[in-house]
Amino acid sequence: MARKNLQFDPGELPNSYNSGGVLASGGVIVSDGPARLFNLNVTSQDNSDQFVMVFDAAAVPANGAAPAAVFKVPAGSTAGIDYGWRGKAFENGICWSNSTTLPELTAGAANCYAEANWQ
Repeated sequence: MARKNLQFDPGELPNSYNSGGVLASGGVIVSDGPARLFNLNVTSQDNSDQFVMVFDAAAVPANGAAPAAVFKVPAGSTAGIDYGWRGKAFENGICWSNSTTLPELTAGAANCYAEANWQ
């Protein structure tokens, strides 16, 4: 498999994404091409714990897909994943989805607010 160069100039500022004034559900595209994720924070409005899955994909995968990364968001809380200043490379794109199960995606309801920094 050929490696893609995801190197960026030191002076470049990261792009930011947030779900705005609406609660988001599973299936959000942050970047639809090669990118580097620095962090993703999600606030859940659900009264049950859920999982946030991050996919290396240009489009949101269907239920049953395995994520590149996952973190648990306790009921009514905020949690996140932070890859530091170097970030984590995603060759195809960055998508996230909330899920009610592990280890594969079972898309959850529209009950999350999310924000991310990527480049």
